[in-house]
Amino acid sequence: MPFRTVMRRYRVGVAAIVVILFCSGLDLYFFMADRTTITPRDLVTVLACLVTPILLFMLDRREPVVRQLGIVSAWGAAYLGLSAAWYMALPSDAATQDFRDRLFSVFFTVVVGVALATPECRRTAAGAAAAVVLATVGINVLQMWQPDWFVMGVSTRGSGLFGNANQCGAALVIAMIIAAPIVTPRLRIPFFVVAGVGVALTFSRSSVAGWILASLVLTILDTSRTRVRSVLATGTMGLFLALVFLQIASASGAIRWFSLDDNQADRVSFFSTFDTSDDAAQERKDLAFQAWDMFLEKPLLGHGLGSTLEWSQRASTHNMFLYLIADHGLVGVLILPALLAGVFRRRQRMDPGPHWAFCVFALWYAFFSHNLLEERYFLFAFAFFATGGVCSLTRIAGGAETFPAIGPSPSSLELSPIGAAR
Repeated sequence: MPFRTVMRRYRVGVAAIVVILFCSGLDLYFFMADRTTITPRDLVTVLACLVTPILLFMLDRREPVVRQLGIVSAWGAAYLGLSAAWYMALPSDAATQDFRDRLFSVFFTVVVGVALATPECRRTAAGAAAAVVLATVGINVLQMWQPDWFVMGVSTRGSGLFGNANQCGAALVIAMIIAAPIVTPRLRIPFFVVAGVGVALTFSRSSVAGWILASLVLTILDTSRTRVRSVLATGTMGLFLALVFLQIASASGAIRWFSLDDNQADRVSFFSTFDTSDDAAQERKDLAFQAWDMFLEKPLLGHGLGSTLEWSQRASTHNMFLYLIADHGLVGVLILPALLAGVFRRRQRMDPGPHWAFCVFALWYAFFSHNLLEERYFLFAFAFFATGGVCSLTRIAGGAETFPAIGPSPSSLELSPIGAAR
């Protein structure tokens, strides 16, 4: 077998491994369950070793490494440079840990970028993401039936293999967005619904709302469908009827028929009453106000790395924007938008839906999590879309299938099976 073919299959295999490990929570689950001493960071080191032959192969064949990884590397360098400047100005134990976490996040993102450097690898990754969605939904359903079989942070909310319901919900939405283009057009809406069931079982309000936003964006910008308006009208009517049902059930007390505990009932009733007086929502409000006060104290320079990790509260801001502006001042506002701008630049001209959906969901979810730039499933998605994502299959004359051109200036290099220069 030619060496080129071996490397092609090797690269595809590594791409699938990355998704299965880091988008499903599998990298953390067995460590949480005390079944192994191998940490997720150890697995990232193993991944780096697996990717090293790919990088050497790319350099040997003079593949456009800089072009493929330019956005990922540029953002990572700027992010680390900013973090290093603040760390040197205001060092502390919390700042040291925070800087290490950021260094690790950038390293992981670049490694994944190398693993996803070709369209074929990204398409394989999208297929693996679809499998992860279906498996995670199945696990969430099983957890509602037999929670004792799994390691779970909260036994009344589905958390997949993440152990955290909020992370599971967000990861499901992102995997759904990644996988959407490779799903047959007539099965996309059912696929979104199945993913939505898994997200709903997490009882994560931010993830459920994010799933609605992502599904709408994907449907509106789905170029393979000719009746988008009809689908949207049907979906909107279904959502309206669901909210009416929840309102009636909540008012009549019938919601207790579902045997929900207080936490679940509060989260479900939110979509009918929009009441945010429960303990979880109140804690987030208090943290947000405190972080905002910190920003107002030093709006230009911020309080330095790890400032919201050293305060008296038991958790940080639960908000990516507040977390960054408390640390870096006004400059912190630009960090996440700069990352998403790189993703948007690599959007598909013929099929921009997944890129738009990822950016919209990321901006939405950033208001509910301060860990966005540390979560490996999110960093994977950034690398995936920043290197080009994957196009939907389109039919051409003669029944053949092809991919639309991607990026601002497509070339034969980008569309070749392994992206190699000839």
